[in-house]
Amino acid sequence: MTPIDKPGYIVIRSRRRTLSLLVDKNGDVVVRAPIFASSARIDSFVKANEAFIEKYRKKTDEENSRADSLGAYTKDDIKRFKETALKVFPEAVRHYADLLGVKTGKITVRRQTTRWGSCSASGNISLNILLCDCPENVMMSVIAHEVCHLKVKNHGKSFYELLYKVFPGYNEARAWLNKNGNILQRRYDLYLANVKNA
Repeated sequence: MTPIDKPGYIVIRSRRRTLSLLVDKNGDVVVRAPIFASSARIDSFVKANEAFIEKYRKKTDEENSRADSLGAYTKDDIKRFKETALKVFPEAVRHYADLLGVKTGKITVRRQTTRWGSCSASGNISLNILLCDCPENVMMSVIAHEVCHLKVKNHGKSFYELLYKVFPGYNEARAWLNKNGNILQRRYDLYLANVKNA
């Protein structure tokens, strides 16, 4: 890993007003900054968040080690995930849509690197194929989340009131995903690397 103070981070500038940072799956620090933010200001911001950075770098290292020990997904795994997704996802979406009295658009299954699901303004729902390697309650929590967006577009108080009503165990399911999700993503990356090198 590159030391933080050498400077050891990537800066992405945009028309935003504030600074933010994240630690990606490789342990690299990515800083999002206003266009005219000075290098000194960014350096100071990164140094002020060293404890946060080291905490998440350690977490990333642990997740990568666990994923490496479990090994890459196989072609058979991916085939099984696709079969499960095509059967289970539409049924689950219909279940929650009927429960909420809403209509859905197209349902898409794909690997998403930063999201587990999404819902477009037109009502189309996209779901991450890696949900098929999650416990059933975790899979259903994401589906319920996206279907709730057909009724409430934002993540405000009313959205979560609705979500907890249709899926009371959402917080527990989300905690599992926060703890294990990156491991699943890493195993898929290892699978892609194996396919590329085959």
